[in-house]
Amino acid sequence: MGCESHSKCNIPADSLVLGILGGGSLGSLIVQAAHAIGVKTAILDPSSRAPALRICDFPFTGALNDEHSIRALIAASTHLTYVSDTCDVGILRKYAAVIPIHPSPETFSITQDSLFLQQFLTSLQIPVVPAAAKRKSAAHHRKYILPLGRAHDGRLFYFPTTEIAMKGKNVDIISVRAQLSTGDARKIKSISRRIAESLRYVGVISIEFVATEKKDIFVLSIIPHVHESGAHTIKSCTISQFEEHVRLVCSLPPKRPRLKPMFADSRRIGNTMSENKNHSI
Repeated sequence: MGCESHSKCNIPADSLVLGILGGGSLGSLIVQAAHAIGVKTAILDPSSRAPALRICDFPFTGALNDEHSIRALIAASTHLTYVSDTCDVGILRKYAAVIPIHPSPETFSITQDSLFLQQFLTSLQIPVVPAAAKRKSAAHHRKYILPLGRAHDGRLFYFPTTEIAMKGKNVDIISVRAQLSTGDARKIKSISRRIAESLRYVGVISIEFVATEKKDIFVLSIIPHVHESGAHTIKSCTISQFEEHVRLVCSLPPKRPRLKPMFADSRRIGNTMSENKNHSI
């Protein structure tokens, strides 16, 4: 079912099959969001016990860097995305002309390598977190994540900037709408826009920032897919990050996310999802 050309993928939603590399918690949330709008799903995961394999339409078990397994997934899909850091960028590049892959292999190659990521940000004159500041305990800095979606035509769709803290490998959401000054909020939004546009990104991307004691703001990492901190958007926003990602990568009409009034001042709602490492500098 893999598309022979990108132009052939402009088909009705009930004919779409979104292939997803990674079948853990994030994969499951994308599957549920896709099914809610009539998009079928195919999952590839190394573990036969991966939760998304139990609820998707076309389950595949195999390594995420195994070309034979990826080729089988592509054959069942019209579009391809991923929520794992262990994909093989060489294989993704090989099939980029066969099926639309978002985020692109080029984006993945930049964000999975700390040196490439630092060079990319430096080329945009975006400040990266100093090594000394990065070594400090999270208790000394505030961390923020701004998720945004970008469509094929360049339109941007911002979710609320969230303040987070890390508890081991788990994400703890301090506030679904970070308490930022107007200037800092604009700075974070501007930097995120420049990153997404420079990458020609399609889908939902999350940019992680750190604010130091001196109130400097630096980019800490880029997560080239939906992030575990975005699970709250299922309830707190008018559209979840997961549905927005499906719409964007499948070229379906996106929606502009809004924070629901009842969540405008929510703090400490918590989020214990843990699946992917951050793409840190």
